[in-house]
Amino acid sequence: MASLRRFLVLYRLPIALVLIAIGVIITMQMKHGIWVSWIFFLIAILMVVAHFMIGPITLIQKHIEDGDFEGAQALLAKVKYPNLLYTSQSELMWLFVLVSTIALSASAPSKPLNPL
Repeated sequence: MASLRRFLVLYRLPIALVLIAIGVIITMQMKHGIWVSWIFFLIAILMVVAHFMIGPITLIQKHIEDGDFEGAQALLAKVKYPNLLYTSQSELMWLFVLVSTIALSASAPSKPLNPL
């Protein structure tokens, strides 16, 4: 189930384009095709809106909860237009900094605290 969710989140835009194409074909081929194809158009519109408003943030949250910061960084790198996401710029930049800092601290050797 998680792999299906990951596939749907990462490939929302191409799936939406395929659904629009199916809706157009059904509309043109059937006599009253718009009555059947409206559901394809509705799902495609919702997928496009979710693609640009939410992005892969839900998958990033799961990676962070599991402690997989490299996976979260890889998903953050896939965000092409962070300005279009519904989250504010400060929240998104905070997420970039948090994941980068945690990944760096996990890879760096720990130093003992040096009292004055």
